[in-house]
Amino acid sequence: RVLILCSNLTVAVGGQINVSSNGFRGGRKDYVPYHGTGPGGGQSKTYGGGGSYGGSGGMGGSAGGSPVPGPTYGPADYPSEPGSGGGGGNAYGGNGGGAVWIEATGDVTIDGLLSADGGDGNGDQGAAGSGGAIVIQCRTIRGTGTVGASGGNRGGNSGGGGGGRLAIHVNETAQAAVSPRPTIRFLAAGGLGYDNGSPGTLFFSSAELMNTVLAHVGYLIVPGFTSWAPDTLTVSNAWLAFPEGFLLSVTNDLTVVTNATLMITNTTALTVGGNLVLSNGGSLYLGSALTNGTTEYGCLLSVTGAVWIGTNSSLRPMSHPTNGGSLKIAVPRVLVMGGGRIDASGLGFSQGVSNHAQGFGPGGGYRGANSGGGGGYGGVGGKGGHITSYGGTNYGLAELPLMPGSGGGDYRGTSVNAGYGGGLIWIQASGIVTLDGTISANGSSPSGYQGGGAGGGIYISCRKFTGSSSGILRANGGKKGGSESGGGGGGRIAVECVSLQWPYTNNATATGGADGGSGSQAGTDGTVVWLRRAPGGTVFVVR
Repeated sequence: RVLILCSNLTVAVGGQINVSSNGFRGGRKDYVPYHGTGPGGGQSKTYGGGGSYGGSGGMGGSAGGSPVPGPTYGPADYPSEPGSGGGGGNAYGGNGGGAVWIEATGDVTIDGLLSADGGDGNGDQGAAGSGGAIVIQCRTIRGTGTVGASGGNRGGNSGGGGGGRLAIHVNETAQAAVSPRPTIRFLAAGGLGYDNGSPGTLFFSSAELMNTVLAHVGYLIVPGFTSWAPDTLTVSNAWLAFPEGFLLSVTNDLTVVTNATLMITNTTALTVGGNLVLSNGGSLYLGSALTNGTTEYGCLLSVTGAVWIGTNSSLRPMSHPTNGGSLKIAVPRVLVMGGGRIDASGLGFSQGVSNHAQGFGPGGGYRGANSGGGGGYGGVGGKGGHITSYGGTNYGLAELPLMPGSGGGDYRGTSVNAGYGGGLIWIQASGIVTLDGTISANGSSPSGYQGGGAGGGIYISCRKFTGSSSGILRANGGKKGGSESGGGGGGRIAVECVSLQWPYTNNATATGGADGGSGSQAGTDGTVVWLRRAPGGTVFVVR
């Protein structure tokens, strides 16, 4: 690696320390078996699998057998090795990114570029290399530049490179006194490919490195940083995952904008004192913790203002895949604009897995020797072609659907892309819900011989439900997988309101998923219920 020992270090605007593509070598068609080198080197067949490091590389195309990426490796806090190369296929894989360590006794200022990106794959068949490593140890860090260790992009049908590892160690007391706060952008993105690489890791030794405008890319790791209560928070042009179980409470507005993604998983609460705004391609993934038996939900999204979802933007509620804990959205008003989505498709109960023959959930489909049965919820899952691949049963209440859909049955313990059930979308709004876009909780459709996942649940309780003809409500079962597998049952949709001013009720569907062919069955339809609630009366108190 490149090691820099100094008192102070400044990388000025236009300056750079660049070790991109200078890590472990990518696979070469002249060297059998063409695999990428390094601990996370991607495999090679006709196409190449992407190199891995902090994040996993992407899988290559299936011609000649699907080449898999290498494993992730190395610690997040002090990564010392370079990134790994991509599989070469019948071409040349990209090299991994190099490694840079900076050990400064004083201050580090980055207004330019520090780069350890992975190299791109060559042609149609060469996979990309993973990002490398950058470690900075200093008294304080300042600046407005970029520090990156992103995976390279693929060539055609090969995998993208996984993101690398970035680690920043500062003196917490000294860093707290830095003004203005640094706005350095830290990037450990996965590269594009036939299958994209996954983001890598961002290790910060102190929460003093956090800012209320975030444009980082990677899985965030900050020791002891389990909760945060900023006044406002904007995530822009970023992909950022907080640690599992993280509790975020924003005093005013939370905004996710400009093709940004914010992800929080296995959490019990997200509180927004102002508006939750998702716009211009912004997405929020919010994963529920386990249910504890005392509440009907595992996570509460509480918003004092409005939830506003713009075109090409989405809110993605994720149910717990084995426990079924789900998200409840408590808010005065929800607006889903045309092209916007609240989408829990494939985010319900898990598919069957190798040590659990039945899909998870009360209506999980069963495993057969050559097919899987579909998951059930509002409708019954379809039976697969094999005698033991029964479809899952239906369950829950049509008027109060507060559970996710069940997963499809596995096939011979392969656990490859079986159908997940649709998740739960539960909106408790004191005012108006306006739907011009899509609210969806479909079951997922497997690519192998597994059963389809059941449609999930959608329950909306509000004073007024309105919208345009472009609005869609759906909780459809997942379609069949390969030959003789069963389709997923339809989910459950219930809308309860005082005033219904949405005349397009036929845009609400909970249909069963299609079957796999000879000897198998489609899932049956689920339920769609419209409930009119009487308006509140008046109470006079006379003394």
